[in-house]
Amino acid sequence: MNLLIVGCGSIGSRHARNAQTLGHSVVLCDPDPARGQYTDYKTTLQQEHVDAIVVASPSNLHVEVAQYFAEKGIPICMEKPLATNREGLGKLLQTIKDKKVITMMAQSFRWHEGMLEVKRRLDAREFGKPLSVTYVGGQYLPDWHPGEDYRKEYAAQKSMGGGAMFTSMSHSLDTIEWLFGPIADYSGEKKRVGTLDIDADDTADVSCMTAQGVRVEAHADFLAQPAVHHMRIICERGVIEADFAAHTINGKPYTFDQNKRYLDELAYFIQLVKRGEHDPALDLAHGAHLVELMTSSRVKDLT
Repeated sequence: MNLLIVGCGSIGSRHARNAQTLGHSVVLCDPDPARGQYTDYKTTLQQEHVDAIVVASPSNLHVEVAQYFAEKGIPICMEKPLATNREGLGKLLQTIKDKKVITMMAQSFRWHEGMLEVKRRLDAREFGKPLSVTYVGGQYLPDWHPGEDYRKEYAAQKSMGGGAMFTSMSHSLDTIEWLFGPIADYSGEKKRVGTLDIDADDTADVSCMTAQGVRVEAHADFLAQPAVHHMRIICERGVIEADFAAHTINGKPYTFDQNKRYLDELAYFIQLVKRGEHDPALDLAHGAHLVELMTSSRVKDLT
């Protein structure tokens, strides 16, 4: 297959390398000519045959890019979040339905070795039914890409769809629904409490109840030094303590490869395309659902 990568920053470059590792060819498109063969995604189809597209541009551009390629009937793998507001989502989803376009949100935690082990234990009811969950993730933004100016990161800029809510909590909300069921009741807030030189929120908190009756408190930030990523699940007959930063569950290590989840994620998307299959648990309609949660009036913007 020939994959078009739109947006060749850190995650786009990773997808490109992984596509080649999987034996596929890539076409690179980025506004920076030093990063890609093309600077305008609208010109690529005039020169290239494209079997599928991976959208890894800044979040505020996702819907625009997806709409263009959906109208061409080209399969789309979209980095999270799908969007930073609801504008254009209805039109995009209708186009995808009309054109029968295969789509997938890139939610890499669904292939994370530690997350998969937590899910296995939950599905096996190792300690009975889960009752309540505390989920915390945080990493100091200047440490994300050492040697680069964090202030120029899309994550630091509100206009580009940055902030802890859209950048990090978008992962967390998907993980919550994947592990504990659809979110039924929900409230949250995003704010700027640290001293980073950014105009987006550096902290996001969410409190929700799932349809399965599990209470979840989730936190994400750009401030934690060192990075933290852990989940505490209180069940009927015990507790699951997962430290995804230390790669342990209840104190015991699990095997972890930093790139494996991204490789497996891309391989899954490519198989969907090859087989002409649709996965409603991961498609762009699911991505739109998460956008609705994050842009809900129940989320207070305190930045």
